[in-house]
Amino acid sequence: MARQVSGKRALSRIIDETPRPVYLVDATRRLLFCNDACLTWLNLTESEVVGMTCRYHAVALADTKPWDGLCPPPAAFGAESTHGTIWYDANGQRSYREVQFLKLSDQPDVLVAIAATDASTNPPGLPPAGATRDPDHLHTQLIHFAAGRNRTNASDQLVGVSPAIRRVRRQFELACQNGTATLVTGPPGSECNQLLRAIAAARALTDAARLLPIDCSLLDAELFESVLMPQIEHAVSTTAGRVQILLFDVDRLPQPVQPLLVALLEDSVGLAADVMATAECSLENVDSYDRRLREHLSVLTLQLPPLVDRLEDVPLLAQNFVELLNADAAIEKSVGGFSPEAMDRLVNHSWKRNIDELREVVSAAFARCDSSLIQIRHLPERLTLAADAELYPLNPPETIQLDEYLQSIEKELLERALRVANGNRAQAARLLGIPRVRLLRRLEAAGLAVRPDIPFIPVDDESTE
Repeated sequence: MARQVSGKRALSRIIDETPRPVYLVDATRRLLFCNDACLTWLNLTESEVVGMTCRYHAVALADTKPWDGLCPPPAAFGAESTHGTIWYDANGQRSYREVQFLKLSDQPDVLVAIAATDASTNPPGLPPAGATRDPDHLHTQLIHFAAGRNRTNASDQLVGVSPAIRRVRRQFELACQNGTATLVTGPPGSECNQLLRAIAAARALTDAARLLPIDCSLLDAELFESVLMPQIEHAVSTTAGRVQILLFDVDRLPQPVQPLLVALLEDSVGLAADVMATAECSLENVDSYDRRLREHLSVLTLQLPPLVDRLEDVPLLAQNFVELLNADAAIEKSVGGFSPEAMDRLVNHSWKRNIDELREVVSAAFARCDSSLIQIRHLPERLTLAADAELYPLNPPETIQLDEYLQSIEKELLERALRVANGNRAQAARLLGIPRVRLLRRLEAAGLAVRPDIPFIPVDDESTE
């Protein structure tokens, strides 16, 4: 008699034979099982996948693991059923599937994921405009951004939907494709240096290059001529590809050094180099800046706006920073995003230190988070204090204009003296202890020479004293 097959073995065989990818993942994000269809999609073997930890993020990183895209949103472990998008990177091309996560009734800390659609190279549809602060929808937007971004580590500050940052992204793509002299400007904390390095990295992919980063604020004429210029000349003569000269804070370059740099850029050494720079503002706004140097460095200018001028980008930027932390293998935590209340607090903050401050706030809140979403209680206290200060602004200090105050006092005394004297100027002058002529001048200056409510009573014996 044939041996009866157990229910579990039959279910396992059915799952293995289904053409849809199916896998199990526990609350620590460890993959417990992948059926044959899932392994085929990932182009991996069971031993390469099962037991590995996946990480919830959509960002394009050089060290992204092939199975990271299988990670469910952290909130999925608190729901009976959740829909989401999974992805897989294969040779720089992403493949996407819609998936349903189901909680197992007998093992609440384990989810079974069942792919609901065929693999597609097109990312899922964007969420409706009114749902842009929902963590799942922000995650979907980041998937779109990762699919459309330049695959050369485009900087995090380019994430966003505002017209200003869209324009900078187009300029970034242009700067990456050619060796045009490029200037990146932005207020402190906007991470101009990181963006310039991303441009340099993109150009280096098509033309092997040697990188020479230079802090212009530390240069003087002697250091430039004795140390830096020989290094640049040596690099140009010994490097097969182009030399990339990155001039950080070029707006702080001392004036005596500026003509020396112009001379370098205009000779054969400078012509063989790829020159890029950062500045806090346009070089046209820097007093007494060398016109020739400004023209050399500003062929293409990328202007990063202050974060307060593009607050509509804060939700996506904050979500991106959360997912970058999720992707860090050294961090044993996964956070889905921000609660609506916490996100409102971020959007309404002034961000005086721009991207740097937002990154610090997200990192601090992530470290304190003990749930699937960052709540207001996890945000640094300074954001709460800043919000309270906005609700109760300080009254502007009251100023006293001394001249105006003294004039009003004098006018009041003149009027009082005239009333007591019944309009008699001579008597009013005696009451005030001043000569009549002086009183008349004061009345003229105060606009009281003719007052219908203060009658003028001529007196024959008025003296000039």
